[in-house]
Amino acid sequence: MILNKILCAVDLTDQETNAAEYAQMLAKVSNAEVELVSVAPHPTYHIGVRTLYAAEEEIRESYEPLLKEFAAKHFPGLRVKTTLLYGDPGMELVGYCKKKEWDLVVMSTHSRHGLDRFLLGSVAQKVVHIVDLPVLTIRPKLA
Repeated sequence: MILNKILCAVDLTDQETNAAEYAQMLAKVSNAEVELVSVAPHPTYHIGVRTLYAAEEEIRESYEPLLKEFAAKHFPGLRVKTTLLYGDPGMELVGYCKKKEWDLVVMSTHSRHGLDRFLLGSVAQKVVHIVDLPVLTIRPKLA
């Protein structure tokens, strides 16, 4: 398998970096381009009396610098692009994966069980079962 393009999905609200470490290693050995993707909560979840546009701008202004900082820290010297999506992480990632061509998707699992998994669902599970691409899921490091 030749890797030219790797999509690395990250949750910026989580401090887990294990998936990024694997994506970086694979990109280095294959000279692949990495697209670092994160999904921010859709502004309609936090809108209150503000306008949708203002809420989206506020979220973008807070998330984009974090995503770029994450890319610089974890992918130094590599070809990396950052993309910020909005909405339900599972469905947004599935939709984004269908729009472009990657050789591999790398993402971590959160190892949720029981009620949390039932209520919140599993982003990795949605991506693995719906997307027609190879997906490498990485378990979080245990503390």
